[in-house]
Amino acid sequence: MTAIWDAILKINERFKIVEDLPELISIELSGDDSQVYFDQDSSRSSIFIKVNYDPSKALNPLNDSFFEIAIKPETKFDIDLIEALNFYLSFTFCSFFGRKYQKCYAISHFAQTLDGKIASITGDSKWIGNEENLIHAHRMRALCDGILVGSKTLERDNPRLNVRKVKGSDPVKVIIGGNGQIDATKYHAIESSTLVFKNINDNSDKYICIETPEQPIFDLNNILKILATKQIFSVYVEGGSYTTSCFLEQKALDQVQIHFSSKILGSGISSFKFGAIPEIKDAIEFKSSRFRPVGTEMMFIGNF
Repeated sequence: MTAIWDAILKINERFKIVEDLPELISIELSGDDSQVYFDQDSSRSSIFIKVNYDPSKALNPLNDSFFEIAIKPETKFDIDLIEALNFYLSFTFCSFFGRKYQKCYAISHFAQTLDGKIASITGDSKWIGNEENLIHAHRMRALCDGILVGSKTLERDNPRLNVRKVKGSDPVKVIIGGNGQIDATKYHAIESSTLVFKNINDNSDKYICIETPEQPIFDLNNILKILATKQIFSVYVEGGSYTTSCFLEQKALDQVQIHFSSKILGSGISSFKFGAIPEIKDAIEFKSSRFRPVGTEMMFIGNF
């Protein structure tokens, strides 16, 4: 997977700057490294990606099929590697289409138990998911421009929100909410480039504070528009429960990733917290969905 992941990162970086998408991407693998060619071929390339894109038609990189992967016939590949390439490749297009449409694509991810809990009754959540899910989360962090959590998650978990498990660059950290000035020495995620959306500008010189009305909750679609103006065209929402639920209720998500752990708690913090939905017809539904194996466990991927 190392060489494939190296190729995905190179494609992701390229799509942050190109004005037009290539029609062909060819990949040459060598050990843990790769060479990626755009609209040109190499005799040593073994993977070919044909991009079928009509600029006159609106396209959703997370929901539409617009590229095909072909393998040189004499080359032997583990089918899981090709599936991983196909899966992660979609997210590399977010930068291009985000610039084109001035949109920030929001992707939510969390791990839950079989009975729908993301933490125990004491708030303990390490680790509900397996090691493969943790690696997946770090891959997504590396592919997305930003990573977002609510202030309660910041205070409770003090997450680093960086890329450690895989090769890749750290995303811009985004925090929503909080009362008073956030102590920059207390939280790992607070640094000079961190964006903090609050209803009062605390004029901090330790992070970038963006004053945003909270009436009675934050307008998350508006926050995504602000992120797009700051060249953040994809954001990985890592919760917690309240923040993720607000994104869903406000129809502000483009994709939901739910990792199902083979554990049962019986009590604890639920994945979602909505107002009462009286009838099945009013339930939140997806335009498309699938399940993907993650080690010995499963992930649900739903697109809006």
